[in-house]
Amino acid sequence: MSEEAKLEALLLCLDAAFRAGGAPSTLELAGAHPEWGPHDKVVGLCRALQSLGYVALTLQEKTLWALTAEGQQYAARGMPEANLLRWMHQNPRAAAAAAAQLAAAAAAAAAAATAASVGLPQQQQRFQCPSQQQRPQQQQQQPLQQRPAALRRPPFAQQQQQQQQQQQQQVLRACLVQEEGYSAAELKQTLGTEGELGLSNALKVCACADSLELKPYNFFACGTRLRRGAPHPLMLVQKQFKHVLTSMGFESPECSHPDQLPKSFVSAVQQMHESGGGGSTGWRYTWSLDESLKNVMRTHTTSVSARMLYQMAEEYRKVEGVVAGENLSLGHLMGVILTFYIAIGIEELKFKPTFNPYTEPSMEIFGYHPGLKRWIEVGNSGMFRPEMLGPMCLPSAEGVFRV
Repeated sequence: MSEEAKLEALLLCLDAAFRAGGAPSTLELAGAHPEWGPHDKVVGLCRALQSLGYVALTLQEKTLWALTAEGQQYAARGMPEANLLRWMHQNPRAAAAAAAQLAAAAAAAAAAATAASVGLPQQQQRFQCPSQQQRPQQQQQQPLQQRPAALRRPPFAQQQQQQQQQQQQQVLRACLVQEEGYSAAELKQTLGTEGELGLSNALKVCACADSLELKPYNFFACGTRLRRGAPHPLMLVQKQFKHVLTSMGFESPECSHPDQLPKSFVSAVQQMHESGGGGSTGWRYTWSLDESLKNVMRTHTTSVSARMLYQMAEEYRKVEGVVAGENLSLGHLMGVILTFYIAIGIEELKFKPTFNPYTEPSMEIFGYHPGLKRWIEVGNSGMFRPEMLGPMCLPSAEGVFRV
């Protein structure tokens, strides 16, 4: 049965009910017309009619009692305590091991607990047929035999005391059901169009624009969710790293490039490249100023660090990623690196020797990734070479390392 056919049938049913002066609920419709589906499907059909303007709905709530999966099993096979009592009369000398094979452990435990509450004999090492004094009276046996039939009756026919007792036995459960009641509204015998949401350019030039039926405005509907701006993930990581470094005592330098470099500094750099100095023989090539002025893609701020070192030639202080001081060694550098990475959550570190053109010794930093289950490279560092510090007029005896 298609959805449109269900809506047509629902309209005809409501039309007949309204003419008779009634106002059915969705629970009544779902019980009278199972071909429309369960209760939630019937509610969906009714709300579809409401959105089209055919009916007006009122919401009502009521508490109903429904059988649990265990209760449905008892209604089909009988109560476990009654089955246990019948089996004990038929097998007076059966062993407890045989009872465990014939009944499920959970059902036997539940049956024994309930049987004890109504005066039935408890299971011991060997089952024994109850004596005349131990046998329950007729008023005690009667509820056990009638319970499956009572479970099959409609929920509203149950007494409140029995409902509470069976709810404690996990046979019944309380359900809060919402049902839609109808108020009288104008009904049509056939379904029409749903109506246009608004006038488009194509509808404006159409000859049928005057006869179009528009949907009414719903001022309580949720509007389109606006997408708000958010910081870029890399900016969040940069902010976190900056916070960690400043808490360690570092300061953030000015990263803008100067318009021109001092001639003395450029000449010292050219001399160091071509002839060397500070124990180095240099690169033995002709250094080009034009080549050095070209833009180069870099993934770090070594140029900024070098420029800051030149500006603080006579005053040593901590700057972004660079530490300058007396008697600094590779151990100091490793301690600073450990402090930084532990602060951002990387606690297992390894250091590997490597080559960098501006630091000696140099180290690659590896951290253990618990998700990938392997070591990954997380950084690079080293002690600045004397060839780099010489043109900046920094004493070669002083230690400067880059984090």
